[in-house]
Amino acid sequence: MAVSCFFLARSLREALELLARWGEEAQVSAGGTDVMVALRNGNLEKNKTCLIDVSRVPELSFIRGDDAGRSVEIGSGVTHATISADRLVEESSLILGKASSSVGSPQVRNRGTIGGNILTAAQCADTIPALLALDADLVLMNTSGATRTLGMEDFFPEPKKTAIRADELLMAIRYPALVGSWSGSYYKLIRRAAVAKARLNFATLALLSASGAVEDVRISIGSTLPTPGRFAAAEKLLRGEKPSRGLISAAADACVEYMTEKAGRRWSSEYKEPVVRNIIARELAAVLGVENHNAQ
Repeated sequence: MAVSCFFLARSLREALELLARWGEEAQVSAGGTDVMVALRNGNLEKNKTCLIDVSRVPELSFIRGDDAGRSVEIGSGVTHATISADRLVEESSLILGKASSSVGSPQVRNRGTIGGNILTAAQCADTIPALLALDADLVLMNTSGATRTLGMEDFFPEPKKTAIRADELLMAIRYPALVGSWSGSYYKLIRRAAVAKARLNFATLALLSASGAVEDVRISIGSTLPTPGRFAAAEKLLRGEKPSRGLISAAADACVEYMTEKAGRRWSSEYKEPVVRNIIARELAAVLGVENHNAQ
């Protein structure tokens, strides 16, 4: 079955009405950087016969903070180019702008949206590790206008699958603004700089207490787990402790152990395990202010 109709929605109301009319047959597109490739290659889901373009829906294109400065909300239709250049995003997240700036090529960043990056559910999606580290929530709206909110980790129930329903649009991404002396790092391991597709991507955030102990730390590594998630065991190991080279090495080992536990051993493990161990140790050392992390 092929796509037989195309609609360009110009308002949220129109987009929801189209979604209600076409239901399971609807394929929503914003930037189209993934959908159009799938359509051209014949890889679009077989039941998707109607393409609904929401790229001109103004209600999906915004970046705003709340009045108290405690949270930031980004519309699902905001492009990576916009996010990477936004000062509020930079100051409130430290890492999300870097993640968006690493997506694909300049052409892709000018068209591709943060909502699309999430909904593809690709293991290599650049913004997902950053949003996991930021404790982000996703705001969904159904065709009746009712909304529900899901945490990032709850949004990916199976590999390459999301929890969005056929009658829902992803409206926005919301995360608590980082307050205090947080440090953050986003690193992407790639084969080549042009049209960069991640082999692994690392998002780390850390907050030290006045005494120098790890008050909070968040670790997420893309392309390592069956479904996107955080490395809770390593985070637990670090919290409440004063950073040291030995502690960082133990946390890096815990990340590798968790990866192996969840994903099992496969042909890529021989490559991934030392790379994950060494890079996460380096990134943790940077955000925790520990030098020469490879020294014992």
